[in-house]
Amino acid sequence: MKSLLSVFLLLASSAFAETSSVYSSIKFEDCVAVNASYLLPKGEAEIDYYEGVCPSFAGYQLGVAGGDLRYAVTLSYQGTEIELPILLQFHDTSELVEWRFTRTKTNEETNKVVFSSLIYRLNVSEYLESGEINNKSKLVVVRLNQEKSCVIGILDNQAQMNEKARSIADNNNAPCLQDFNN
Repeated sequence: MKSLLSVFLLLASSAFAETSSVYSSIKFEDCVAVNASYLLPKGEAEIDYYEGVCPSFAGYQLGVAGGDLRYAVTLSYQGTEIELPILLQFHDTSELVEWRFTRTKTNEETNKVVFSSLIYRLNVSEYLESGEINNKSKLVVVRLNQEKSCVIGILDNQAQMNEKARSIADNNNAPCLQDFNN
């Protein structure tokens, strides 16, 4: 019994998991334009539009797409599109996407990195009856699970928003949201 306890303690102490973040840019100049109004001859595009592929990790394809002052993040895994929120209000993306990952170190496998979630910001413009514009921020949290990736959180502008988004992102039991576009 004592030797079994010693083996368990040795295994527990040799395994180490660290959750951290890495960031990638979704600025137009850091992405590859697939389709964009500026690629057409001057005056041919009726509205501004852009579709680009941006730096990403672990088999995911991250992008930005939209037009008419409505640009959103796109995400797919090996060709399967992941459903993300579509906002009707005028909105834009932030410049960075946060990728949450766990680095695991064990005796058998060192430095294994598993990407678990993605957090990105949408900047939303709300037009008030008074004619003023109210700019708000939303954070979208996506669980990365290959083709089964899903949105697990949408946070409206609030105190400690980034920390709350990371807490949701790191919760393995957070359920997928349904009907988040309604």
